[in-house]
Amino acid sequence: MKNFLSLLIILIITNDLFAQKTDTIIARAHYIYTNHADTIYRKPARSQKMVLFMSKSSSFYTSIDRIKHHMAVERALLNRDVGGGGKPTVFKLDPNATTWMNRYSYFYIDNGNKFYTKAVISQFNYLYEDEKSVINWKLTKDMSTINGIKCEKAYALVDGVLWTAWFASSIPFPFGPEKLNGLPGLILMAYTENKQISIEFSGLENAKYGDFYRENDAKKDNTNTLGNISPIDYLMGFDAANAHFDNVIKLPSNAIKTTKEKFKKLEEAYNQDPKGFVKAQYRQ
Repeated sequence: MKNFLSLLIILIITNDLFAQKTDTIIARAHYIYTNHADTIYRKPARSQKMVLFMSKSSSFYTSIDRIKHHMAVERALLNRDVGGGGKPTVFKLDPNATTWMNRYSYFYIDNGNKFYTKAVISQFNYLYEDEKSVINWKLTKDMSTINGIKCEKAYALVDGVLWTAWFASSIPFPFGPEKLNGLPGLILMAYTENKQISIEFSGLENAKYGDFYRENDAKKDNTNTLGNISPIDYLMGFDAANAHFDNVIKLPSNAIKTTKEKFKKLEEAYNQDPKGFVKAQYRQ
């Protein structure tokens, strides 16, 4: 871990020489997210794996379980058996396969100048800009060690919820999971009161282009029979595909732009009548 941290600091300093690449991802932090309070989409409570993609000045937090699920779906589609007479076998998607997963992704852009939330309702992606607000962290003198890394304790109200965070000043990223950011070091652990929501650090790794690749990449098909965009980008979401495969942080160009207030109304409409909501969205 010490060798990795030394390399990470070098990467951050070197990145100053390439200002046009400030959204190139240079590290990924992994977390285990558990929500004991959510009884609508995750019942019973179930832990899942999350990932925080980090550039020098921006971050993108999303579900790595959801990313891997969509990659598995695409792989199954590509490798499905062909039945008699040359006809492909029927492939059925489970619409409830991802309902237990975290539906929210968070973007912290250009050192907090912009903050966005992407949320999934059914198969529809929505994007809205959050109000810019500096989190008023209260630092304490409490110290601890997480995965061999020294951490300091802080707490703050975020959207009316009291969060406790443990951050490592030895990892010079002012980012963290969910909407948590602004501390002088990467947040390794965070939880709400009574630990109804808890997020635990599970690893940190260097990131570079080429770590992951699309099995069915339209960009590499000279005949262009696959179209201009790879199918996995639609399944996974453009934001997740950009981060996972292309190693850059970008807002999703295909998400439905809305406001936080309008999204809450859409969410309420879906909860009251899921089938009617989906039909209405397709008619728009």
